[in-house]
Amino acid sequence: MHVDPMFLCHTTGHDGKGFSNLFEYMDASVAMAIPGAVVLAGWPALPRALGKAPVPADLFRLVTQGNRERMELFVDALFNMHSAAPPMLLQNGDLRPAVRACAASIIMHYPERKRRGEARSVHAKLIETVEGMKLYDPGASADTTLIRWSAELRAKFTSDNQHLLLPAVSNNAEMAVRVVRHVVELTQQVVRMREEISELRARPRSKPRRKRSRATQRNPVATAPTSRTNPVASAAAAFLA
Repeated sequence: MHVDPMFLCHTTGHDGKGFSNLFEYMDASVAMAIPGAVVLAGWPALPRALGKAPVPADLFRLVTQGNRERMELFVDALFNMHSAAPPMLLQNGDLRPAVRACAASIIMHYPERKRRGEARSVHAKLIETVEGMKLYDPGASADTTLIRWSAELRAKFTSDNQHLLLPAVSNNAEMAVRVVRHVVELTQQVVRMREEISELRARPRSKPRRKRSRATQRNPVATAPTSRTNPVASAAAAFLA
């Protein structure tokens, strides 16, 4: 019986970095894979209180209620979804929200990738799909339409994830008070750091000790200070002796 190692990694929570560098990028460590292993094993959810989770980009931000079906067709065309694709990824599938979130993320980061010249095949597929379904704005190109879509998705994404940037507050006044408090604390820390740096600079620098040579370490007598003697006095002393 042969068991695919990839299947083992995804179902047991083991680390797959030993046989593929792919897992270096996926960060599929034991800790990261445990939640998935819990779900696949059918165990109850682990007790935790992490607060509100991140909110993915919302593709339906771009359309009205009546045009959602057309946007679903756009997602199918973008990812080459067909009748033989996994059913959970198709429309009304259990994982369809994840597919829509992927499409929204690809659109949201379109300007950055274009500016850096990255993922050109993704750009080509996006523009081809928008042009093929005639989803571009009247009098505009697919490129400018995607840039507008990106701005709308990013604005909604930033708004939906504000809870990750600041603590939960009940009103705007409380948020303002907390922001001011954080700024004051940060300013005080910077002032303390500057004072510590000034004190360190003001301290007198001690002269570095001269290192003894190896010859000196082997024969200390060789470097003992010798007093200079007067040759005349030495001769007189020898005569008198």
